[in-house]
Amino acid sequence: MENLSKNNSLCVSIDAGNFFTARCLPILMTDAARLQDDFRITPDIPLLTAQMAKGDEAAYREFYELYFNRLLRYLLVLTGNEETAREALQLTLLRVARHAKKFESEAALWSWLTVLARSSVIDESRKASTLPLFPHPFFSAQRG
Repeated sequence: MENLSKNNSLCVSIDAGNFFTARCLPILMTDAARLQDDFRITPDIPLLTAQMAKGDEAAYREFYELYFNRLLRYLLVLTGNEETAREALQLTLLRVARHAKKFESEAALWSWLTVLARSSVIDESRKASTLPLFPHPFFSAQRG
């Protein structure tokens, strides 16, 4: 039987020892993460991106705090692999630092970030596919 707990989390009631708690915990964590995103103070995107374009370190720190987790979640969904997502995220953040420019809205900034992130995933997959199985002819001669 399903019911709502005190904090509006969906829980399944099954009399199987600790199952009820284990079943509700991921839902509670998801709600907490969603609430954190919903109540975050929206920054002044034109000001933030203009400061980043000028090379302001504090603006980059604020950008990192605001977008790191969001980009990581996006890349995890895109790749399905945490290691690949983290590699692509690092490449994306480097590209943001190199090519920062002013944006007038959060939607335009996020659109640009997703393009950079997708390009980073593609570049990482190309890099992985072009690495030779045996990096030097010496090693391939030893196989035979």
